[in-house]
Amino acid sequence: MGHVGGVLSIGNGAALGQVNAKRFGHIGLAAGKTGGNQQKVILAREFGIRKADLVIAVNPTRGLDVGAIEFVYKRIEEQKQAGKAVLLISTELTEIMRLSDRIAVFYKGRCMDILPRETAEINRIGSLMMGITEGGEHA
Repeated sequence: MGHVGGVLSIGNGAALGQVNAKRFGHIGLAAGKTGGNQQKVILAREFGIRKADLVIAVNPTRGLDVGAIEFVYKRIEEQKQAGKAVLLISTELTEIMRLSDRIAVFYKGRCMDILPRETAEINRIGSLMMGITEGGEHA
C-alpha cells in the first residue's frame, strides 16, 4: 500500500497486513491481529487520511478471510461512491463482477475488450481471457 501524489495503491490482502503494520507505525494497533484484521486497520487508516483521486487495488483480498474480504469490498465501494477512480486488478472473477463498472480483459498483454459490468457474461470473459475473439478466432 502506498500513496504517491493523488494515487493510493493497495494490494495482496494478508501480506499487506503483516508488512504494513510496521511500515505505517501501527505496531500497537495492529500487532497480534490476524492478517485480515491488520489489513482492516491499515485500509481504514489509509482511506481515512489519504486524499487520493485514484485508488489502485491489486488482488486486494488475496489471502483474507470472508469477514475481511467484505470489509475491503465495502471500503472500495465507498471510494467509488465518493467519486474516486478505482482501478481494480484481480484474478478473482467474483471480485471483478462485484466491484467493477467496466471490465477490461487482457490476453498476452493485449486488451481484448472492455465490457460494461451490466452486460458482461462470465463465458464471454472466459473466452476473452483465453484470447478467443467474438468471432471465435484465437488472438
